Amino acid sequence: MRNNNISARFAAISLIEVDNAEITNNQVHILARLGRGIYVGRDSDRNQILDNRITTKPNTDTLQTFRAPGPELDSNPVLREQGVAAVVIGSGEPPLLTAVISGRVRQFTSTDYADNNVVKRNIITVSGEPADGIAIFAAQATQVAFNTIVGAKSAIRLGLQRGRQAPGRCAYNKSRSCLGDRDCRIAGPDKGTCSLPSTQVSWVSRYNTISDNSIKDFGSAIGVAGRNTTIRCNTIEGTLLTGLGAEFPSGGIVLNGKHALETTLVTRNTLTVSKIPFRFVTSFEGLSASVFGAQIWLNDVTGYTTAVLTDNNYNLVSKLSVSTQGNYWGTSSQVGLRPSAVLTEGGMQNQKVRDNHAFGASVARPCP
Repeated sequence: MRNNNISARFAAISLIEVDNAEITNNQVHILARLGRGIYVGRDSDRNQILDNRITTKPNTDTLQTFRAPGPELDSNPVLREQGVAAVVIGSGEPPLLTAVISGRVRQFTSTDYADNNVVKRNIITVSGEPADGIAIFAAQATQVAFNTIVGAKSAIRLGLQRGRQAPGRCAYNKSRSCLGDRDCRIAGPDKGTCSLPSTQVSWVSRYNTISDNSIKDFGSAIGVAGRNTTIRCNTIEGTLLTGLGAEFPSGGIVLNGKHALETTLVTRNTLTVSKIPFRFVTSFEGLSASVFGAQIWLNDVTGYTTAVLTDNNYNLVSKLSVSTQGNYWGTSSQVGLRPSAVLTEGGMQNQKVRDNHAFGASVARPCP
């Protein structure tokens, strides 16, 4: 799919259970605040999203928006959260999605990850109401590289889904999957109730690589909750967006919870951020880190007021260096990461976070 000019209220391009597609050189304009530019999910693998220009300028309509065509169902709920401006990899949705098209019911289950997709050289511009750039949910081995993202609430985020209800079966029509009784009562011969198992399902994004992206003016530039993420060679600059709410974890690179704090690799990035280049959050979605296993080294970090911000309960010994290689903090090697630049959300110094091998000059470039 290439060289199209698409203006969409909800979803411009959707790949559901699609492999080996290429989406290239399209102009995509998102017009609704819960809209999505390009969606790749439900076990869609090895797709390439290349050289697209995606813009969002949401209107103020109050019409209901759904994940799929058809009526409101337990497996096709009304969207209520903030949508994504550009690209979604993985689901971020119920484990079961039901579409009704011309009276025909089509159901999609999330039984596997979206694997080995590439999001590269796209230009994403957010204006008007805050929206996100690239969101990765139930996905693994995704490459997000050489994209330019300006003005996004979350420019790039890698998440997880926990405790989702596993689909059941309709009592009357046992070929019909369901998440609730409404899924069994779609117009037609369907009737009866939904019998749900006690099982819950969870997914954690993993083995994804975020590299060589240019991110400017954001709420968070790269927010990670997934496992074994590599963040390298990105350029992050500008100011933090305001008005996103007290609970929003603003920052340049934000490591959220157990998987991010224990397994993320962060190297060769250039962060010129006016307030918070790094943010560490102990717990996310009920998963708390027990040790700081992230590796953060050879990054250039300048322009900040607070270099590292932690939550008030953050108590992990965090060495921001690998072997004898730390980071450049815009100071001499003798000064390095100043203790006064590592604070909790309450404004107290957090002496658990240190860089004992800081450099006195830029080290992030060239990026191998």
